[in-house]
Amino acid sequence: MEFNVECDRDIIKNLCETAEYLYGIVLETQELKLIRDILYGVSVEQRNLKDTLKKEASKLLRKGLKEAANYADTMAFIVDLKLCEIEKLIAKIEEILVKERGE
Repeated sequence: MEFNVECDRDIIKNLCETAEYLYGIVLETQELKLIRDILYGVSVEQRNLKDTLKKEASKLLRKGLKEAANYADTMAFIVDLKLCEIEKLIAKIEEILVKERGE
């Protein structure tokens, strides 16, 4: 298909704008996927930290260090709250990605 540049200037302009728009969406999607992947990694680390704090709290309690055990348990609780926030953010990103794929 050949274009007459003089007659089809608007068509070419619209095609260029559409291509730029689609390229922008692809970049946004790639960035969202990257952010999601980073958040997955952070959530795994948070979960490991929470588990470690819980174990340490138990050890401290067995040693009779109740105050230190309570502190470690409180820290585990705080980490768990942050983990919930991260998981909610991951879920929101997944929703956006699903909508972009048209599923």
